[in-house]
Amino acid sequence: MLSRFGNISISISPSTHQVKTRRKDQAQQLATNIPDLEQIKPFRMYAMTIPDRIFPLFIRACVVLPDDTFIILDNSQLLLFSKNVCFLRKIYNAFRDFPLDVCYLRTNIVTVALWSAKKIPLVDVEKNRIIKIVRLSYKYNGVGVDDNMMVVSSDEKST
Repeated sequence: MLSRFGNISISISPSTHQVKTRRKDQAQQLATNIPDLEQIKPFRMYAMTIPDRIFPLFIRACVVLPDDTFIILDNSQLLLFSKNVCFLRKIYNAFRDFPLDVCYLRTNIVTVALWSAKKIPLVDVEKNRIIKIVRLSYKYNGVGVDDNMMVVSSDEKST
């Protein structure tokens, strides 16, 4: 039951909040001019070349490596492409569990998020094999790396 009416006063002022960086080479910058969707013009730089033997692709994730090559995570495999979007080779093609994400860890090593398996395989891109498995006690849906620390994302918890 409503018993009184009142006035609402809204005051807007510039923020005095200062962001502290964790590293000396890290910068924080506010984006002032974000273009509208109509102002963004797509263009095609390269056409992707995919061999018939691996077509069709069901792309789950993609990660660009420091040398500008990139890896596509398909339903069950990691595929390496050149910076000109040409297929180079399969890196690994035996994921039995449901892969969700791929992340660059360090030189020649990527991680793959396997949701139902409760484990994180570390895959050597050069050797085309899993070199280590990190086991978890819960299902997760993403993995990332920041400043040499692996971050695992889950609906249950994050570590």
